[in-house]
Amino acid sequence: LLMIVGDGIREGVEKMSEFLNQNPTMQYHFALCELEVYKLENGQRLVVPQLTTKTELVERSFIRIEGIGAAVASMETNTEEMSESEHAITTEKKPYMTPEQWIEQSVLSDNNKSAMRELIEDFESLGYTVGSGTADLNVKVRLPQYKISPAVLWGFGKGEAFGIQPFKFYNFVKEYGFSTAIVDKLLESLKPYLFPNEKQKNIPYDNEKGYYWLNPIAILEHKEEFLSIYENFISNIQ
Repeated sequence: LLMIVGDGIREGVEKMSEFLNQNPTMQYHFALCELEVYKLENGQRLVVPQLTTKTELVERSFIRIEGIGAAVASMETNTEEMSESEHAITTEKKPYMTPEQWIEQSVLSDNNKSAMRELIEDFESLGYTVGSGTADLNVKVRLPQYKISPAVLWGFGKGEAFGIQPFKFYNFVKEYGFSTAIVDKLLESLKPYLFPNEKQKNIPYDNEKGYYWLNPIAILEHKEEFLSIYENFISNIQ
C-alpha cells in the first residue's frame, strides 16, 4: 500500500491516484489520506484522518520467463517462491466482505436487515453497483459510457451511519459537462436524512470534500422517497 498523507489533497492528485489504481502492472495499491487538524482549548491538536479516495482491488500480474517460453502468473499464486526477507515484510490483509456479510455483521434489526437487502436490490435496478470493502458498504455509479465510477453513498462500520461526500458528485458532473444544479438538487433533497449538525464535522455542506452522515433508520423508513432522489440523479446523467 502506497499512501500519500497531507493536510490538503488537491483534485489533480486524486485524479492521478484513480489512474494509477487502474493500472494492473503496479505492484502496490495507491491511496490518499487527508488529515483534518483541530486545535483544542488546552493547546493540543486533534488530528482526524480520512481517506479521500477508495482503492479498488486490482489483480496484479507479472511475466516469468522459462526457457524460450513465457508464463503469466498472479502474484498471489506465486508466494511459495518468495524469499524469507520478502515474507518478513508481508502483512495479512483483512478480506473484503460481500454486501450480504456487511448486512449480517451490522447492528441493524432483522426487519431493517431485510429492508437493507431490498434497498441494495433497488439501487442495482437503477443502474448503480453495490460493493463492500473490509468494513464499509459502497454504492457507485457504474454506467458503460463513463470511465469515472464515483461512490455516491457509503455504509460505515456496522451500519450505524451512512455517508456522502459532495465532492464526488460535483467532480463527476463537471468532468462530463453536466450542470452542477443536478448535484445541488440532490444534496438539498438528502438534508432530511442527515444527522443533526452537532453530529457532523461540518455544517452541511460547507466543505465539499467533507463527509456528511445520514441516518440509516430514516433511510430505511422512507426507502422509496430516498431511492427516488438517486433515481432522479442517475436519470439526469444517462
